[in-house]
Amino acid sequence: MDLATLIETRRRELGLSYEQVAARAARHGHKISGSAVHKYTRSGVLPGFPKPDTLAAIAAGLDVKVDQVVVAAAASVGLQLTTHTIGDDQTQAWLALTANRTPEEVQELLAAVTTLLSTGRTRSDTDS
Repeated sequence: MDLATLIETRRRELGLSYEQVAARAARHGHKISGSAVHKYTRSGVLPGFPKPDTLAAIAAGLDVKVDQVVVAAAASVGLQLTTHTIGDDQTQAWLALTANRTPEEVQELLAAVTTLLSTGRTRSDTDS
């Protein structure tokens, strides 16, 4: 699922406007405007990987995990990220399928990994 589809699907499930998504993000300490949220729904392919703060804000506004938003954003720039559970401690390993990818696409992957690291995602965030 790409970012536009994730935003639209979840926003409709919650019955929220773009401004309401932004307001929910603000209540969690994230700054994003309704028009910025809407911008990510206008096309399926993004010109570049969104900034970590933007992804965290979208996740907070839609009440989903940041990793869901990261995977959707990656799909929107043409990368496929998957999660695999490794070991008994449920450590998440993020793999990108980079076969036949351009250097620019590899840079987008690096941006995705940086986003995950910079959002402060910890092992306990994945425990259910």
